[in-house]
Amino acid sequence: METHLSGLWSRDVMVTTNCDEPAANQEDSSGFPLEAYQFGDGVLEISDRYRGFQDRFHDVYGDCSIQAPFPQEIPRIRCTLTTTRLPRVSRVEFEDPEPLDALAFIRAMFPSSDYSQPSATVSGWRFLVHTDSPYRPVIGFRGTQVLVDRRMRWQPFVTNLAVQRLLRLQRDMLFFHAAAIAVSGSGLLLVGDKGAGKTTTSLFLAARGHQLLSDEIGAVCSSSREVVPFRRALSIRRGPLPESVRERLRQESFSSELVLDGTIRLRVPIGSLFPLDPAPRVPLRCIFFLRGFADAPAVQRCLLERKHVSWLRLLGCCLYGASHKKKLLQLLTVLSSCRVYELIAGPPQETAELVEKAMEES
Repeated sequence: METHLSGLWSRDVMVTTNCDEPAANQEDSSGFPLEAYQFGDGVLEISDRYRGFQDRFHDVYGDCSIQAPFPQEIPRIRCTLTTTRLPRVSRVEFEDPEPLDALAFIRAMFPSSDYSQPSATVSGWRFLVHTDSPYRPVIGFRGTQVLVDRRMRWQPFVTNLAVQRLLRLQRDMLFFHAAAIAVSGSGLLLVGDKGAGKTTTSLFLAARGHQLLSDEIGAVCSSSREVVPFRRALSIRRGPLPESVRERLRQESFSSELVLDGTIRLRVPIGSLFPLDPAPRVPLRCIFFLRGFADAPAVQRCLLERKHVSWLRLLGCCLYGASHKKKLLQLLTVLSSCRVYELIAGPPQETAELVEKAMEES
């Protein structure tokens, strides 16, 4: 495989990997437009030579954009995209306060992905290839630099790498696969598998006047036990929607995308549907575990059990290079201050009303 791989990349990589030599038309990266985004208690800065990646990143995380100046003491990462000598290959450079083996990090974050690492290397670069094209590298790594083949679907890959590099630096934060909503000054997490009803229930709660803080990643500060906004754009599939949301979708055109499960969804910024409170950090009061569907919704308060800890899926970036014992202690500390419920979802409006009632009683 090494000879075959090197042969295919002899023109692309052997020229491009000499990244210390800038392309003839490459400008000083300090002159590129810079955009900043806040995730949890950290700042990610994005600079892009041609703005294609920057524009897509803004489509997904525009509600998280912030303006300088930033607090100096919070973690900060800069991601800069530049051209190379070949127009179809771009270079990504990370400025990171802590050393990171990006390839090992990605393999740990996405162990079940469709990418694998061949044994071949070129000029000190290591690669990932897609299972459908094992001799065509999609992305290469060396030190703080990443090479991407723009003919492939590389943007989601680099987006995840950039965001999760920043999240891993935030030792006091816990990031979950969960939706987060602020109800009357208190925070709740909705936890469940894909298709369990997190987005639908969140939208109906937001349509009732509550703050939608996140749809996919729930961020909680372990020391203050507060829910922190993490407003990634919604990924809306076909199904029941609040009438106010349906009307808004009729009025404006939003981007559609094909996701990994094969469905087509609309990518909709939260701020285009609901007014945003700039910084509504709220104390976490309740966690609802979505456990299925029925004709009528039902909710049951539970004592904290081991299964609830396992159902709360921490993002892998929280555990990478960290003490698992310390993270477990942080998690138990947060859970000890919450009410835990198991929720059977029914008609969305009734489900939202039931969650709302449980929050009022907590």
